Amino acid sequence: MLRHEQIHFDITEIYSRKLRKELADAKIKSSNATAAQAIFKKVFREMELRQIRYDQETLRGDKKETQEHWEAVVKLELAKYEFYKSN
Repeated sequence: MLRHEQIHFDITEIYSRKLRKELADAKIKSSNATAAQAIFKKVFREMELRQIRYDQETLRGDKKETQEHWEAVVKLELAKYEFYKSN
């Protein structure tokens, strides 16, 4: 169960990094809260859907092979967004 929950945490981290990247790519300034909010809502919704899909596909961690597949994919995605991790 702990491995399953760790991937939920890691998925959230992926989307935190993705949000930082999208905000940087859009060159969002603090004065443009509307644009920042739109990007946040989009990325947050993507994360929610991904979390749901993860639970469904792994049967909340009961499907061992699927769980291992997700672990590998999430590891790759964390590396993809390494530049955008928080210090």
